[in-house]
This record gives sequence, structure tokens and C-alpha cells, in this order.
Amino acid sequence: QLQQQVAQQQQQQQQQQQFQSSNIVHPSSMLLAQQQQAQSAQQLQQLHAQAQAAHCTQHAQVQVATQTQQPQTGGPPALIPVDASGMPTKVAKKSDKSRKEKNRLAGVRQAPAGQQSAAAAAAVPGGYQFEASPAPAPIQYPAGNVVQERQIDVDSETDSNHDTALTLACAGGHEELVELLISRGANIEHKDKKGFTPLILAATAGHEKVVETLLRHGAEMEAQSERTKDTPLSLVCSGGRYEVVELLLDMNANRENRNVPDYTPLSLAAS
Repeated sequence: QLQQQVAQQQQQQQQQQQFQSSNIVHPSSMLLAQQQQAQSAQQLQQLHAQAQAAHCTQHAQVQVATQTQQPQTGGPPALIPVDASGMPTKVAKKSDKSRKEKNRLAGVRQAPAGQQSAAAAAAVPGGYQFEASPAPAPIQYPAGNVVQERQIDVDSETDSNHDTALTLACAGGHEELVELLISRGANIEHKDKKGFTPLILAATAGHEKVVETLLRHGAEMEAQSERTKDTPLSLVCSGGRYEVVELLLDMNANRENRNVPDYTPLSLAAS
């Protein structure tokens, strides 16, 4: 019996030791569990802080949008972008300024005819008033161009060669423009710095149609250059402009004119 009791006690001690060993947790496992628990708590705090910041930003945007609504426009309120602190950005301030300028200009356009000057004075900073001149009525010219009626000197000259609009048009062979300038009173006998008339310039360039136009309007066929005393016939003979030579001869141009070097049109054509 004593042996049985001793065996039972030993068995009970073994069972207690096994139970105690099963309940013992290794220190490293406990440390890992504590670290995981701390990380989870930190992540939870970060998520809570982000959600709170997003809610504050959205609330600030709604407040700014409510304060900046434009009455009498009929459209939805404009949302103005804000920074992290809830203050309007520079872009929002600029757009608000440009919107005010547009509203002032719209007030000037929509004002009645007799009140536009007052509206314009209110739209200009400082209340300055400007006296507007009435717009001139457009005139339809034969060439098809619509321009405003103004006081323009049709014979104004260039400083370099004393060219006018007519001399340049004749040298370029612009027949319709030549007709227009003559109808507007351009000087058909104007001489440039070399003494060339519009007829001389058109003839030497070989513009037969322009030569016909000038002769039809009474251009001087025997006009001479300043330095060499050449006539249009002399110059076209020198340049070999056969069609223009025929035209001038048909108009009875002087065939025996002699220039300063004593050359006739025939001499110039043959040389």
C-alpha cells in the first residue's frame, strides 16, 4: 500500500509539472506579441487622424464655396480651391478679380446708349471719363475693299526714294490698284528721286496694261528722267520691252528723242 501511495504521489507530481510547463510562455514570444499589438494601435491612430483631417478640409471648402456664391447669375456656386489650412489659393483670388472686371464691362455693354458714358466712368478705376468719337461710316471702293473714311494723303512720299503709292503700284504692275489711286486723285506725273514718273516705271518694268491705263488717264508720254533725259520710249527700247515699244509707237511717241549721251530710241535698242 505504501508503494502504491508513493507511486500515486509521483504520478501526481509529474502531472503538475506537465501542467506548469504547458502554461509557461517563452519570453521572445511575449515580446513579439507586444510589438504587434503596439503597431496595430499606432496604425489605428494614424487612420483616425487622416479621417479627421479630410473631414476638416471638406468642411472648409463648403464654407468658402457658400461665402463666394455670385447672386443674380442663375448658375451653380463656384468652388474656390483652398490649401491645407483652408485659405483660398492665389488662383482663386485672380479668378475673382477677373470676374469683377467682366461684370463691370458687361454693365457698360448692356447700358442704354445715353447712359454708356456714365457706365464706362463707373467701370474705370478712379472714375475717369473718356470722350469717345463717333465711328466713321465705311465706304465701298471699286476694288471691293471696305475701309474707313479718313483724311489720307494719297501722294505721301517715302523718305528714301520719294516714292508714292501710285509709283510703287505702277512699278509692281497692280492695274486695279493704279485705277483706284488715280480715281482718288493721285498725282499721275509725280517724279521719284531719279525723276521717274509712274509711266516710266510701268514702261521699264514691261507692264503693258498699266501703261495703257496711265495713257488713258492722260499721263505725259514724253516725260523725261532728271539726269539722263530719257523718255519712256527710250527706256523701253534700252530694256527690250517689245510689247510696250509697240504700244508707245502706236500712240505716236517721239522716235527721235535724244538723251544726255545723245542716244535715240533706235540707238538704245540696237546697242
